[in-house]
Amino acid sequence: MSIVRSSTAAGVAAAALGLLLSGCSAASSGKAAASGDPVAAREQTAVNALDLKQRYKDIVMGTEVKGEILVLYIDVNNLYSMDESAEDALRSQTLDQWKRIWIAAHPSKHIKVRVSLRDYYGNEVTGESARV
Repeated sequence: MSIVRSSTAAGVAAAALGLLLSGCSAASSGKAAASGDPVAAREQTAVNALDLKQRYKDIVMGTEVKGEILVLYIDVNNLYSMDESAEDALRSQTLDQWKRIWIAAHPSKHIKVRVSLRDYYGNEVTGESARV
C-alpha cells in the first residue's frame, strides 16, 4: 500500500513541477520578446499606462502585446456578469486606444489590429478587429 501512495505522490509532484516549469518558461518568453524589441516594449508601456487592470479590476487580469494583437487576459465569470453594453464598451474603447498606440509606434503602416480577450488558459473568448 505504501508503494502505491509513494508512486502517486511522486506522480503528483512531477505533474506540479511540470506545470511550474511550463508557466515560468511562458512568462519569461513574453517578457524577453517585449524587452528584446524596443517598439514592442514601448507599446507595452503605453498599454500599461491605460491602466486597464485598475479600471476593470475584476475583469482584466493582465495585458500582453503580440505584434498587432493586444491580448487582455480576463476573468471570464466576471466578464459574463457585466452588462452587455459595458462589455461592448470594454472591447471597443480598448480597440480605439490600441489603434492609437499602434499607429503612434508604426507611422504610415496599414494593417489590421486586434484586441483579443482570453481566458486563464489563453483561449480567445471574444475579440474585435479594425484596420489602421
